[in-house]
Amino acid sequence: MAILLCVVLLSGCSGASAASPSPGFDQLSAESTPAPISTPIPTPAPTPTPEPTPIPAPIDTQTAFNGTWEGMLSEPVLGYRQFTLDCFESSGRISTTLISLVGDTFNYQYNSTNNSLNGNTLKVWWNDDAHRAEIDFTLSNDSQMEGTFSQYGQSATISFTKTSDTPTSGTYHIEKQTNLMELLKANSDFSNTDATDVEFTYDYSDSRLTELKNKYDLETVAGDGDTQSKAIKLMDWLSAGISHTGNGNTVELNALSMLGYAYNQNKGLTCKYLSITLSEMYLSVGIQARALWLFPQKYEGDNHVVVMVWIPENEKWIMLDPSFDCYFSDADGNILSPIEIRDKIAAEEDMTLNSNAKDDYIDYYNYLAKDMFYFKCAQNTAFGAFENADQPPQMVYLCPNGLDLKDWTIQENAYWNSVADDPLTADQLAEQEDSIRNAVYTYATADSFWAKSKQ
Repeated sequence: MAILLCVVLLSGCSGASAASPSPGFDQLSAESTPAPISTPIPTPAPTPTPEPTPIPAPIDTQTAFNGTWEGMLSEPVLGYRQFTLDCFESSGRISTTLISLVGDTFNYQYNSTNNSLNGNTLKVWWNDDAHRAEIDFTLSNDSQMEGTFSQYGQSATISFTKTSDTPTSGTYHIEKQTNLMELLKANSDFSNTDATDVEFTYDYSDSRLTELKNKYDLETVAGDGDTQSKAIKLMDWLSAGISHTGNGNTVELNALSMLGYAYNQNKGLTCKYLSITLSEMYLSVGIQARALWLFPQKYEGDNHVVVMVWIPENEKWIMLDPSFDCYFSDADGNILSPIEIRDKIAAEEDMTLNSNAKDDYIDYYNYLAKDMFYFKCAQNTAFGAFENADQPPQMVYLCPNGLDLKDWTIQENAYWNSVADDPLTADQLAEQEDSIRNAVYTYATADSFWAKSKQ
């Protein structure tokens, strides 16, 4: 902090005595010349010394940041409106915990340890690079912070006010989101009246599957164990070489292109690209699998994609997530299927996350609680099935009873259009709605969606 130094210069003046006049040349005697009148010159009053300008005490950033802060955005960004942030001193530095993000349709909890402090400016960020959200703020005083929140290229100013000098806890733990669990429990009936039995198929005929298997020696990677062991080893291998980050929008949607682009290249792929890659890797070594889309009930723009793998030895599906190199197991060590995970979350039951997972147990539990409201996958799994955007594969949906997917999609589009920088016109929205109404959606029965594979 610059210190202003005020120097006051004191100045005074003094008067000189008048000299006696010299005798005149008119021959007047000195006695006849009147004596001069001496007029005293007043001494000026001393200039008062001004009070020094108060210098504000420097802000102790460690003390000032320490506590609980409530932040409000100047305008919604991606539905976010309000934040709660804990700051606390740990090992001589500021640590942060982002407790909650509140929006129009959601209330999430995250645990953020990513932060950097430069003077009185603090940066906090969370999520991987693909979904990175960031707040940069500067202390205005010991109870106010001003800054900017940004995510997915959108941003807004945010103002934080300290609500407590004591953080919730320096070892804060995120709690399970019971509201999301209750939502799943209330929507556990999948007897959708529009659903039909659907048969899912797996195409092993594409010669590029052999090229994929040989190029990356996937049979060696998979090893000689049972199907589940092979599936986990292949997921571990993929997750070790490609992180869940960035995006692969410029890469063809097939495993050869995506592995060539990102594997051991310090690049990342989204959950969709990773899951399609892994499902095609499984096909190349004869394992049946499907990329599985998980969707939330609320239209807030985020969803997740994982892989469901058929384990013939156990005659069941399991869910593997290459984005976080993880899976859930029950108390007996059995790896769980997607619907088993959904049912346990709805019942608020605990599960076990594998020890090498790249995510925190509660973080991942809450994330799936949000995103397992309904499901989608391709009816036929084949190499390169998604590489032609003009001819996408037939997608099949498994939805809770009462969910009209067309209404849901229309409402989602309308919501995001309402917060868009360049929203569609009413006519454009009407045209979009007509297109959705005329689209063909295939709804599967729960029995056929989770049925034993016939191949």
